[in-house]
Amino acid sequence: DPVRYLQAMNVRYYADATAHADSIPELIEIARHPELPIRLFEVPEPLPRAFVSPGWEVAESPGSALLEVLAAEWPLRSRVVLEEPPATLQAGELGEGSRGRVRAATFGAERIRLFAESPDPALLVLLDRWYPGWSATVNGVETPILRANGVFRAVEIPAGESEVVFRFVPRTLRSGGFLSILGITGLAVLLMASGRRSRIR
Repeated sequence: DPVRYLQAMNVRYYADATAHADSIPELIEIARHPELPIRLFEVPEPLPRAFVSPGWEVAESPGSALLEVLAAEWPLRSRVVLEEPPATLQAGELGEGSRGRVRAATFGAERIRLFAESPDPALLVLLDRWYPGWSATVNGVETPILRANGVFRAVEIPAGESEVVFRFVPRTLRSGGFLSILGITGLAVLLMASGRRSRIR
């Protein structure tokens, strides 16, 4: 189902220069180019970029997770498929009728800040690509990022209000920072040793 795929990928607008879109009645045409055969369609009810999910399941691989999400009977807004179970949440703790929400969000290239609230412990899902180098904190505490729906990110949040911050630090920058610290430490040791030898003389 192409519409379900677009909804699951957080796609609100879809451009097509072929007649393929005519075979998808759910798409809503909202504009067309006056000279070129390009039309712009709106996708009905796509998932928001960030939302709170009260339920989860575990799949064997990212591919099988994505296939499960795209199945017609899968409840996109109330369940998420993870590659591994959360560290602290138990499946029984997440009530299907317990809906949280994201109240505010600030999106940047290397920093994303979200404010969420939930009546029960839940998962905050961010429909941005899961990629090495990202870290997350929930209320200031470092929290593992789970791979969600095969390609996205999720973190556990407690009941109540939460501030979730995603930060991106490239591995090369981390390595460079470590080498810089190592170099400074080595230089300090050499200076201290040189100072001792000077005092001994």
